[in-house]
Amino acid sequence: IGDCLITEQEAAILGWVLSDGHIYRGTYVGAPSQAGGTKVACGVDITQVKPHRVREIDELLVGVPHKRYQRTRDGKEYSVWKLDPGWSRSLLSRVNIHDKRSFDPWQVALSLTPVQRKAMIATLNAGDGGHTKSDEIMIVGADDAPTTELIVALGYLDGKFTRVYVRE
Repeated sequence: IGDCLITEQEAAILGWVLSDGHIYRGTYVGAPSQAGGTKVACGVDITQVKPHRVREIDELLVGVPHKRYQRTRDGKEYSVWKLDPGWSRSLLSRVNIHDKRSFDPWQVALSLTPVQRKAMIATLNAGDGGHTKSDEIMIVGADDAPTTELIVALGYLDGKFTRVYVRE
């Protein structure tokens, strides 16, 4: 338990990626440019529409190689942070996550220290969940099954009751 080699900041970033972000992985085809598999395409981004969350994410990403873009869809403006592929590939390999739909949430949760878990819970909840007034119950509304299970696992390890609801 707690043997994952990531920082508290990286755990928080990963929470944003898993809740309000995307992970794209290319396929290794043996091309020389893929350097034996170490440079297969890896795209990681975070998308956010809430202005106060935009500021939080900007502050969290200080020191992390990324580019931020402003987009508009259906008249709504939102921000997208595209994280550097090499940085992203390194982070994802250290937590053993290939993409958002196929990772072992309990393995990830158990590999984090209590400090890393709290950082990840905070950003996962900011993106896909919330707390009740008593802060004893976490409410989950994630779209991806592994992410939902990760929030449940993190809550359990943090001593919180977690309620899951399904978006229709």
